Amino acid sequence: MEASYRPTVNPCAQCAPLGATLVYRGIERCFPLLHGAQGCATYIRRYLVGHFREPVDIASSSIHEDSVIFGGRDNFLTAVENVLQQYRPAVVGVATTCLAETIGEDVSMFVHEYRRRQGGDEGPVFVLAPTPSYRGTHQDGFLTAIQASLAALVPGEGGGGHPRTPYVNVLNTQLLSCEDLRFLKELFSQAGFTPIVFPDYSESLDGPAWTHYVGIPPGGTPLFLMRRMGSALCTVEMGVFHGDDSPGRMLEDVHGVPLVSTGVPVGVCATDEWIGALERIGTKALSERYRQVRGRVLDTYADGHKYVFGKRVMVYGEDELVYALARFCMEVGMIPAICATGRQTPGFRERLQVLGGDRDILVLSGASFDDMEMAAKDAGIDLLMGNSKGYKIARGLGVPLVRVGFPIHDRLGGHRIRILGYEGTLSLFERVVNALIEREQERSPYAYFTM
Repeated sequence: MEASYRPTVNPCAQCAPLGATLVYRGIERCFPLLHGAQGCATYIRRYLVGHFREPVDIASSSIHEDSVIFGGRDNFLTAVENVLQQYRPAVVGVATTCLAETIGEDVSMFVHEYRRRQGGDEGPVFVLAPTPSYRGTHQDGFLTAIQASLAALVPGEGGGGHPRTPYVNVLNTQLLSCEDLRFLKELFSQAGFTPIVFPDYSESLDGPAWTHYVGIPPGGTPLFLMRRMGSALCTVEMGVFHGDDSPGRMLEDVHGVPLVSTGVPVGVCATDEWIGALERIGTKALSERYRQVRGRVLDTYADGHKYVFGKRVMVYGEDELVYALARFCMEVGMIPAICATGRQTPGFRERLQVLGGDRDILVLSGASFDDMEMAAKDAGIDLLMGNSKGYKIARGLGVPLVRVGFPIHDRLGGHRIRILGYEGTLSLFERVVNALIEREQERSPYAYFTM
């Protein structure tokens, strides 16, 4: 019987090493090195520069056809020497590409050989993340690099047997925007914590204008703080789909740091739950501080309800973001008619179907934009919510696209879009309402206005 293969056209995800590279840019004085072909680094630079509008240097071992037979050891060692000479990093973040993983490169052995050549353990710390794209998306690479970084940079095995320090680990496992990362640091400080946000690229990929070129931009989670993550009071991690990939669970198992898992705080209900969780582990009440802004969100919900009620939305992107946005849609009266992610996520379909109740929600896991486009043609979609890559579908349907997530490369400031918390929810809701109003204005043959 002849096997049949279904091609993926324009997948709703990027490559795994891209996610790892983003993590490495969130570590102080860390430089990313891809062990693979040169084109992989070029592709990733293109996406990161387009989204963050900042220069992004990425080294490559530039292995070629002969490496498939003889291995890429010499290329890797040369790349390491070049990186150390030009950039002098404290950490070298290595991510392997499809080619390196396919031919079975032993990067740990290469690093051991480099150490032996140097005559000891002097020099940078190496973080090694296996990230072939045939085994996952950019979200998988992001989580893999977080785990690898914690394993390499958080010393010892605490097991709960040593004194706790007055820190709280805040794990960014969602490819959050720079503005959302800054919000997290402010919020946890207001709650009476000393937060260690990791990875934190809010300054390294969104800094001020330079007067001269900087090879490794300032910013990133400080290394001295990362060394304290194993003795923190607790770890707060956002997400409902991590399972075995949970970096917070890793810190709990290895170092005995208690884990507090929360959903992504988009929408009033999700933010209420999040604020409640912080109050239970914190020293200061937050509800009263945010009572006024919460009330403004509810007032704006009432003002805009007539524009959004019953609108059918296609939500797409990383699984955690899709679930959070779908929950937000239900909260304001919209229907998340199509929910799509490029990742194969256990439990994704079941959770969204429970969320939808008796509403008919089409859930696409491991989806491509081709899948989404075909599904959207007969679904009566009024609005898209997701990254810039869905614009072709939105234009074909003649509906607006509210940009959120990664990548946003066709608008300025996409890396500063805030969606977390009450204020982020307020901004997101206003953008949704205004997009729908603008669509009606453009369609109307008359001088459209609203009261």
